[in-house]
Amino acid sequence: MFADALNQMLGDGSFLQVPPGSCNPFPILVLTTASGVVETQRKLQTYGIGHLCMVMSYSQLCYTGGKECQNMFVSFVGCVDKDGNPDIQPVWNPWMLPAMVICDECQKIRNESSMRTRVIRELPKSVKVIHVSATPYQRIQDARAIVETLDVVTRFNNLKATKETSAWILREIASPKGIEEFSPSAMKRLRNELLPYMVEVKGVRFPFPAHSECVECDFASPQDRMAYDQAVVEWLEELREAGKSAPKSRWGMMMASIIKFRQKCALLRAGPMADEAYISYKSGMFPIVGENFKDALRVIYLTLVKKHGVDKDHIAYIVGGQSQQVRQQMVDDFQSGRRKIMLVMIGAGGESISLHHDNPNTLPRDVLIPATWSAIEMAQLLGRGHRLTSISPTRQRVFWFKDTIESEKVKPKVERKFRCINSSIIAKEQFASLFMPDEKTDEDVEELFAKCFERDNNDEENEDDKEITGEGLGNEIEVEE
Repeated sequence: MFADALNQMLGDGSFLQVPPGSCNPFPILVLTTASGVVETQRKLQTYGIGHLCMVMSYSQLCYTGGKECQNMFVSFVGCVDKDGNPDIQPVWNPWMLPAMVICDECQKIRNESSMRTRVIRELPKSVKVIHVSATPYQRIQDARAIVETLDVVTRFNNLKATKETSAWILREIASPKGIEEFSPSAMKRLRNELLPYMVEVKGVRFPFPAHSECVECDFASPQDRMAYDQAVVEWLEELREAGKSAPKSRWGMMMASIIKFRQKCALLRAGPMADEAYISYKSGMFPIVGENFKDALRVIYLTLVKKHGVDKDHIAYIVGGQSQQVRQQMVDDFQSGRRKIMLVMIGAGGESISLHHDNPNTLPRDVLIPATWSAIEMAQLLGRGHRLTSISPTRQRVFWFKDTIESEKVKPKVERKFRCINSSIIAKEQFASLFMPDEKTDEDVEELFAKCFERDNNDEENEDDKEITGEGLGNEIEVEE
């Protein structure tokens, strides 16, 4: 859909004005994830604009190797930050500036301190920037780079967003919540500010729906339940110990304890998820199974092969460390029907690839995902199995252990993040039904909001614009494998 829109937008080519002094033969630089480079190139070629575009991954563009270096687009030079610490500063090379930079899967630039975010923020204003994603951000803070590169002018005294003013503007939009809070109503206010810079493609309808739901599953055995409870006890004890340590090491200890706990949960869930995938496989579907950790994905693979007798040549897999060619071959084999089950590491194959049912010689898709603490990663993987060109309905399920800390504490947090994502976009994606809308409201928050933020009299109030408060685990740490 985006390639078609870009093709129409370019028209006769007059829209592309390469900056003076640039000798770049490719006027368009397309940035995407490593797993999406090959497929993006194919789509651009299909729509006749491949010759205008250079497609790179964010990692290729931003890799510094921890030292000063350069590539054809960006140089990385040593400098000193405001605190006197050594730093690396990205500088775009003027002789290779493109006319346009397209940030596909632009949620990749949501981290304020990451090099990829800094590189995009340093783009000269002479270069047009287009941001594309179904899940662009889920907190006000995550949108800072996008707000700055778009030169957003807000209704706050018509103030233009720059590096100096963007933080203040975002705090005003987020009020009374902080910019790092997961606030659906704040995200809706941000969306309203960005409406002049957003393109809504009208008349788009999915011919077939995707049914998304959360499934609370039981443990395979009482022993597994005991192992889970013991993992919770060990995790909480490690968090208490981390709280006693020095501030510099506390964060790393907390992150390590969370990763360890999530790995144990994933291993306990791997067997039941493999069983569900096999049932789906035998019932006439092509299952897509996501996982956060390689050990758990390996258990799923071995369970399918050794316990259920699935031919290993029928199983495709996408994991970290694969070359783009091998990864794309796995995708092609699955899409053509040569392989009938797809196992995906969420960090490696959760973005920029198509695994949907578009070949009449294959079967409908069934997406199975474990409980994932990152709503963006979950939504992205759900988007792999269902597209506009899907020729059948798609089933999508997220598995949570019943009556556990993840279903009682983590799940509401992830649901809130999904509400933020849904509030930040105009047209709802197919994962919008994953969590049922919550009808509870908090009148106190709305009253505080009315005092702190001047609302537009023309804005319609509804239940979705009100905040929900409650106790939980606190701010989660989202970890990429």
